[in-house]
Amino acid sequence: MDSKELLFQIKQLSDYPDQIEIDNYFNILIKNSITDLESAFISMWELSDRQWHTYEMIRYEIKIKIEKWIIKNIDFRNKKIISRACGIIGMLGLNESFEWLKKNKGETVDEIKKEIEDFINEVSDSVDNPYSGM
Repeated sequence: MDSKELLFQIKQLSDYPDQIEIDNYFNILIKNSITDLESAFISMWELSDRQWHTYEMIRYEIKIKIEKWIIKNIDFRNKKIISRACGIIGMLGLNESFEWLKKNKGETVDEIKKEIEDFINEVSDSVDNPYSGM
């Protein structure tokens, strides 16, 4: 399934799908070959948003897969992808991806680096708990 078709399916999900359905789509997205990186990151963001709205922490095995997926696929030259990645990391409490992003933020232009630094400052005290402050 190509990335745009998968994005279309994910956008058709209800705002509050059950956990099994969310996990299934996370697994499909992670295993799917990426034909359009921006669509893939939008899909991951959409699923992350639905996961966040369950008010439950993501299952550990899915979390680890997403951490690896982000690190493998992030593009530091693309502001849209960086913005989506920051949202995903924040909504899912992805500490490993957060630390990796902090360490590698120097690989980008100043405009994107500033977005990453703003994100780091916003969530650094609570990155592992996306529900902190609620």
